[in-house]
Amino acid sequence: MAATTQPKSIAALQAEAQETLRSKTALQKALHRLRSDHLTLLSLAVIAVLSILCFSSPLWVESVLDINYNDPDLYNSFLPVGSVVVDSDSTTWTWDAATGESIRAFIGHTQPVTSATFSTTDSNIYVTGSTDGEARLWHIPTGRSQRRVVGHLQPINDVALSLDNAWIATASDDGTVGIWDREKDDPNLPDVAILTLEHDGAVNSVTYSTDGTQILTGSADGTAVLWDAESGEMVLTFEVSSDVNETAISADGALVATASDDGVQLWDVVSGESLLTLAGHDGSVLSVAFSPDGTQLVSGGADLTVRLWDVESGEIQNTLEGHAAAVNSVAFTPDGMQILSGSADTTARLWDVASGETNSVLDDEPFAINAATISPDGETIVTGMAGRERTYVLGTDSSGRDHLSRLMQGGIVSLQIGFFAAIGALTIGIFIGVIAGYFGGIIDDFIIWVITTLNSIPSLFLLLIISALLAPNSTSLILVLALLGWTGAARLVRGETFAIRERDFVVAARSMGASDFRIMFLHIVPNVVSLLLIVLTRGIGGLILAESGLSFLGFGVKPPEPTWGNMLSGGLELLREAPHLVFAPGLLITVTVLCLYVIGDGLRDAFDPKISD
Repeated sequence: MAATTQPKSIAALQAEAQETLRSKTALQKALHRLRSDHLTLLSLAVIAVLSILCFSSPLWVESVLDINYNDPDLYNSFLPVGSVVVDSDSTTWTWDAATGESIRAFIGHTQPVTSATFSTTDSNIYVTGSTDGEARLWHIPTGRSQRRVVGHLQPINDVALSLDNAWIATASDDGTVGIWDREKDDPNLPDVAILTLEHDGAVNSVTYSTDGTQILTGSADGTAVLWDAESGEMVLTFEVSSDVNETAISADGALVATASDDGVQLWDVVSGESLLTLAGHDGSVLSVAFSPDGTQLVSGGADLTVRLWDVESGEIQNTLEGHAAAVNSVAFTPDGMQILSGSADTTARLWDVASGETNSVLDDEPFAINAATISPDGETIVTGMAGRERTYVLGTDSSGRDHLSRLMQGGIVSLQIGFFAAIGALTIGIFIGVIAGYFGGIIDDFIIWVITTLNSIPSLFLLLIISALLAPNSTSLILVLALLGWTGAARLVRGETFAIRERDFVVAARSMGASDFRIMFLHIVPNVVSLLLIVLTRGIGGLILAESGLSFLGFGVKPPEPTWGNMLSGGLELLREAPHLVFAPGLLITVTVLCLYVIGDGLRDAFDPKISD
């Protein structure tokens, strides 16, 4: 018995060695043919570049995939190719002061928020000003804007609420400060200011005194002015040598602080004389605030630092470093134990006054923070964001979504669906095809009957029916396409299995007692790899086309998740005004599918043994 088994073992090894050598030689010849097939190589390069661009797009495209409800220039209107706009994702955010977690966005302004100020007595309301020339009064529990002040034709730089919350003060680039009634009898009537305070230059700052009887303003005309809140009469003028960026008044009303390009100055409210100049910032001072007890003062500068000062001596008590850009806003918490700062580096920070350490960081990336304020109960922080300039290289769609970023994101989804659906279909096809070809007989007859039946039904109708029954998303679409796309691969694998199952190395493996499973998947399947590569590349192209057709008809992936198919459908409404919304995804589908088919043909020619060397 041993004498008869040994020759079979040697024969099997020899057959496997010969088959391995034959496969290696065939592979070398195929690679040699591919290297000389310039069209296939070009198609491979195109697919590689397109895939890299799509999958790396988060690194180089500022994605605007969602509808921008803030900007009327973007919402419900498209922008042409190359449009440049200033946008922001929201107007103000509320944060939990204890945890540093964001709570909600308050949307209403159409341009960047320049200022935000809480009521001094009510933690549920705050007021904001914007470069859109509007001021809004917000109610935190409901998230609604209770009052919209439209009275300035130029940007509003600062806002304030009176002690009784009855009046809203707005400082504008038009050189005026408007005092507005919080309540408006008829919302359809134009806003008319109760009082108007005038400067000779843009007004950058406005604040009420603690008792609410006076208003302090600071202007680009180099002055800070104290006004009577009831009559609007000028009480006192503080002559500053440069533009006043912000002003503050102490809790007892005895001192005024001005922040300017020359530093921080303290002024006596009775005489109007300068008491101290606080020199320490390396550059302009952009913000200033008194502590609740009036003994300390905090300032934020363009030098990225926050500085804490002793009011009596004028000496620096601490320099707080941590921001990576100019500090636009500073304030003390109501208990005076912490300092809140907002910066153009997109963060707001809470600092411990005693140690100078950062207690928490509120990150509002990617938008710079123009304003930061804290509620009188110390529990809620509000930040107001700056806009940023964005170039829409390919314009936007009808909902204001950046077309380039959606093309790239749509490419990721379409390529993923095509690839994974093709892998799934190929896996099913290999398994069924090799079983049919290996066993033959009644099993083969049944499988062929199933394949013929499925192929006799128009695939589009099957896809539409199944897609309508399942939830239309990327995962379900991959499953549907894989379950209906395996028949072609199964027929090809079945035919190859018929030819391979009688070869010497298969017969030798069978004579050694190898199981059917081992023979099918370790001996036969590896020998049809070249065929599988051809099926895979063509399958990806065909399934991308199928996905695009389903999404175009509304049975595929639903917006707002982009695919090239649903982008085609969405661009039809603007075909005349913006034909690129249709042509761009259509061109990408055409180029991708064409290149995949060329690659498939190239692989077929390379692996075809009938082609001569």
